Amino acid sequence: MKRFYILVAMIMLLIYLGMTMNIQSLYPDQDQLANMYLRAKEDEAYFMEIKKEIWNILEVQTSNTIKKNLNGYMKNIAKVYRDDKTRDYALLKEALQNEWREYSYQQLNYKVDIYYPTPDGIWVRALKVYSLEKDNAIIGHGKEVEDLLFIREKGRWKIKTSKKISELI
Repeated sequence: MKRFYILVAMIMLLIYLGMTMNIQSLYPDQDQLANMYLRAKEDEAYFMEIKKEIWNILEVQTSNTIKKNLNGYMKNIAKVYRDDKTRDYALLKEALQNEWREYSYQQLNYKVDIYYPTPDGIWVRALKVYSLEKDNAIIGHGKEVEDLLFIREKGRWKIKTSKKISELI
């Protein structure tokens, strides 16, 4: 019987210690960012500000693509995409030069359908509508659905992940 009381006392002590532990102190940076992202679900004004900043990022990228402004596009990539030190900027710039020399976008629009705050960041589902031309003739058009994960880093919103969902012709 004595062992039973000691066992119950130990279990109660573990429960008490678990309830009094400050979990946020274990992951201070993670929780702070998660709270910032999830705050967007509750605070409508803050969420509208986030939407505006994200939309501006997409607008600059669209504008540089249509105008074939390679330097502006590369500057925007460096500014708004999270750099994981694996990106080869010279190769990317060369590939864009070759692509834009051969084709150009006659139309490029983003329609953002969903903004979804999660502890990891803000997921954005965007419909990309485009038409390509070559030698002043439209050679293709289509729609792509992209999921973009925006995170806050060094005071700016950056794209951490970009996933193409589908291609519709």
